[in-house]
Amino acid sequence: MATLDYVVSSLEIASVTAGRDLFPSRNMSLDLSFQLNGWSFSSKGLRRPSLSQRLPCWKKANWEGVNHTLSLLPWCILETNSVDMAVETFYDWIFAVVKDCIPHRVCRSKKYPMWLKNDTIPALRNKRKAFEKFEEIITVTVYQSPIKDLALFCCMV
Repeated sequence: MATLDYVVSSLEIASVTAGRDLFPSRNMSLDLSFQLNGWSFSSKGLRRPSLSQRLPCWKKANWEGVNHTLSLLPWCILETNSVDMAVETFYDWIFAVVKDCIPHRVCRSKKYPMWLKNDTIPALRNKRKAFEKFEEIITVTVYQSPIKDLALFCCMV
Protein backbone atom coordinates (compact mmCIF):
# COMPACT_ATOMS: atom_id res chain seq x y z
CA MET A 1 0.00 0.00 0.00
CA ALA A 2 1.37 3.40 -0.94
CA THR A 3 0.61 6.69 0.76
CA LEU A 4 0.59 9.88 -1.23
CA ASP A 5 1.02 13.13 0.67
CA TYR A 6 1.65 16.52 -0.76
CA VAL A 7 3.13 19.56 0.89
CA VAL A 8 1.37 22.89 0.37
CA SER A 9 3.66 25.71 1.32
CA SER A 10 4.84 29.09 0.19
CA LEU A 11 8.37 28.27 1.36
CA GLU A 12 11.04 27.35 -1.17
CA ILE A 13 12.20 23.72 -1.07
CA ALA A 14 15.97 23.55 -0.60
CA SER A 15 16.49 19.78 -0.90
CA VAL A 16 14.63 16.47 -1.02
CA THR A 17 16.06 13.18 0.29
CA ALA A 18 14.25 9.89 -0.29
CA GLY A 19 14.43 6.48 1.30
CA ARG A 20 15.52 7.09 4.88
CA ASP A 21 13.79 4.84 7.44
CA LEU A 22 12.92 7.35 10.13
CA PHE A 23 9.65 5.78 11.28
CA PRO A 24 8.44 2.19 11.57
CA SER A 25 6.44 2.12 8.37
CA ARG A 26 5.96 0.09 5.22
CA ASN A 27 6.58 3.17 3.11
CA MET A 28 9.74 5.04 2.25
CA SER A 29 10.07 8.48 3.75
CA LEU A 30 10.90 11.81 2.17
CA ASP A 31 12.95 14.51 3.86
CA LEU A 32 12.14 18.04 2.71
CA SER A 33 14.31 21.00 3.65
CA PHE A 34 12.80 24.46 3.27
CA GLN A 35 14.36 27.90 2.81
CA LEU A 36 13.11 30.08 5.65
CA ASN A 37 13.48 33.48 4.00
CA GLY A 38 11.87 36.21 6.06
CA TRP A 39 11.45 33.97 9.10
CA SER A 40 13.33 34.74 12.28
CA PHE A 41 14.63 32.61 15.11
CA SER A 42 14.25 33.75 18.70
CA SER A 43 14.32 32.23 22.17
CA LYS A 44 10.63 31.34 21.71
CA GLY A 45 11.37 29.38 18.53
CA LEU A 46 10.61 30.05 14.89
CA ARG A 47 8.49 33.12 14.17
CA ARG A 48 6.67 33.69 10.91
CA PRO A 49 6.91 37.02 9.12
CA SER A 50 4.49 39.74 10.13
CA LEU A 51 1.14 39.19 8.45
CA SER A 52 -0.16 42.63 9.39
CA GLN A 53 2.18 44.46 7.03
CA ARG A 54 0.79 46.82 4.43
CA LEU A 55 1.09 45.65 0.83
CA PRO A 56 0.47 47.75 -2.30
CA CYS A 57 -2.79 47.05 -4.11
CA TRP A 58 -1.64 47.32 -7.74
CA LYS A 59 -5.17 46.90 -9.16
CA LYS A 60 -6.33 50.17 -7.62
CA ALA A 61 -3.19 52.15 -8.47
CA ASN A 62 -3.50 55.72 -9.74
CA TRP A 63 -1.21 55.34 -12.75
CA GLU A 64 -1.85 58.86 -13.99
CA GLY A 65 -0.71 60.17 -10.61
CA VAL A 66 2.38 57.94 -10.78
CA ASN A 67 3.28 59.26 -14.27
CA HIS A 68 2.64 62.87 -13.25
CA THR A 69 4.71 62.57 -10.06
CA LEU A 70 7.61 60.91 -11.89
CA SER A 71 7.56 63.62 -14.57
CA LEU A 72 7.94 66.33 -11.89
CA LEU A 73 11.06 64.80 -10.31
CA PRO A 74 14.41 66.54 -10.98
CA TRP A 75 16.16 63.69 -12.80
CA CYS A 76 19.34 65.76 -13.29
CA ILE A 77 20.17 65.22 -9.59
CA LEU A 78 20.97 61.59 -10.40
CA GLU A 79 23.80 62.69 -12.71
CA THR A 80 25.57 64.83 -10.11
CA ASN A 81 26.06 62.22 -7.39
CA SER A 82 28.06 59.01 -7.32
CA VAL A 83 26.43 55.85 -8.64
CA ASP A 84 25.61 54.54 -5.16
CA MET A 85 24.03 57.82 -4.09
CA ALA A 86 22.09 58.05 -7.36
CA VAL A 87 20.68 54.54 -6.89
CA GLU A 88 19.73 55.30 -3.29
CA THR A 89 18.03 58.56 -4.34
CA PHE A 90 16.23 56.81 -7.20
CA TYR A 91 14.82 54.11 -4.89
CA ASP A 92 13.80 56.72 -2.32
CA TRP A 93 11.80 58.48 -5.05
CA ILE A 94 10.22 55.25 -6.30
CA PHE A 95 9.20 54.17 -2.78
CA ALA A 96 7.75 57.63 -2.10
CA VAL A 97 5.73 57.52 -5.34
CA VAL A 98 4.44 54.03 -4.49
CA LYS A 99 3.51 55.20 -1.00
CA ASP A 100 1.68 58.30 -2.30
CA CYS A 101 -0.04 57.06 -5.47
CA ILE A 102 -0.77 53.39 -4.82
CA PRO A 103 -3.24 52.36 -2.11
CA HIS A 104 -2.08 49.78 0.39
CA ARG A 105 -4.00 46.99 2.04
CA VAL A 106 -3.30 45.20 5.30
CA CYS A 107 -2.59 41.49 5.10
CA ARG A 108 -4.80 39.79 7.63
CA SER A 109 -3.98 36.51 9.27
CA LYS A 110 -6.28 33.79 7.96
CA LYS A 111 -6.77 30.19 8.91
CA TYR A 112 -5.69 29.06 5.44
CA PRO A 113 -3.29 30.71 2.96
CA MET A 114 -4.92 32.77 0.22
CA TRP A 115 -3.64 30.48 -2.54
CA LEU A 116 -5.46 27.49 -1.03
CA LYS A 117 -8.73 27.28 -2.97
CA ASN A 118 -12.15 26.53 -1.48
CA ASP A 119 -12.40 23.12 -3.15
CA THR A 120 -9.02 22.02 -1.75
CA ILE A 121 -9.77 22.80 1.91
CA PRO A 122 -12.52 20.14 2.32
CA ALA A 123 -10.33 17.60 0.49
CA LEU A 124 -7.47 18.26 2.93
CA ARG A 125 -9.87 18.04 5.89
CA ASN A 126 -11.29 14.72 4.62
CA LYS A 127 -7.79 13.37 4.02
CA ARG A 128 -6.77 14.24 7.57
CA LYS A 129 -9.90 12.58 9.02
CA ALA A 130 -9.37 9.45 6.90
CA PHE A 131 -5.75 9.25 8.00
CA GLU A 132 -6.78 9.58 11.68
CA LYS A 133 -9.32 6.74 11.23
CA PHE A 134 -6.68 4.64 9.50
CA GLU A 135 -4.28 5.23 12.40
CA GLU A 136 -7.00 4.17 14.89
CA ILE A 137 -7.68 0.95 12.99
CA ILE A 138 -4.06 -0.02 12.46
CA THR A 139 -2.84 -0.93 15.93
CA VAL A 140 -0.43 -3.46 17.32
CA THR A 141 -3.22 -6.02 17.76
CA VAL A 142 -4.07 -5.84 14.07
CA TYR A 143 -0.45 -6.62 13.22
CA GLN A 144 -0.41 -9.47 15.75
CA SER A 145 -3.75 -11.01 14.75
CA PRO A 146 -2.32 -13.17 11.89
CA ILE A 147 0.28 -14.54 14.33
CA LYS A 148 -2.48 -15.40 16.86
CA ASP A 149 -4.51 -17.10 14.12
CA LEU A 150 -1.45 -19.09 13.08
CA ALA A 151 -0.79 -20.10 16.71
CA LEU A 152 -4.40 -21.25 17.17
CA PHE A 153 -4.21 -23.22 13.91
CA CYS A 154 -0.98 -24.92 15.00
CA CYS A 155 -2.53 -25.86 18.38
CA MET A 156 -5.55 -27.44 16.69
CA VAL A 157 -3.48 -29.61 14.40
